[in-house]
Amino acid sequence: YLLNQDIPQEWFSQIRIYLQEMGGDLIDCKLIGSQFQMNWSNKLPHINHMTFARYFIPDFVTEDKVLYLDSDLIVTGDLTDLFELDLGENYLAAARSCFGAGVGFNAGVLLINNKKWGSETIRQKLIDLTEKEHENVEEGDQSILNMLFKDQYL
Repeated sequence: YLLNQDIPQEWFSQIRIYLQEMGGDLIDCKLIGSQFQMNWSNKLPHINHMTFARYFIPDFVTEDKVLYLDSDLIVTGDLTDLFELDLGENYLAAARSCFGAGVGFNAGVLLINNKKWGSETIRQKLIDLTEKEHENVEEGDQSILNMLFKDQYL
């Protein structure tokens, strides 16, 4: 799944050719329409509005667990074992952040309890909190995610 607003279909067609040779696929998840307007400003110029796209994962993905990976990651090993992690009633699993303004988790790699996010309308809670706090946070959506899921993650 690739959340995006404007990547051309031709690009997806070319990438799918290579992925199919390896038994993979890529699903184009277009964030279009008024519900995906993410015009939240932020103090940090390196944070693009598309970082908030992860809020909409349950709108596109039906699996109970979702592994979200930032686009600047390089994966060098098998990630299958992550899906064996029992999330219990937690909203997600993430690594502790070692940088930034506060203590919490790094939002670059998230194992999301998608079933829980969908059933508890987490998307709307994230949007509401972002609308309220986007000008006050130091780390964009990472700060918002930490605020909402404080003490409710692995």
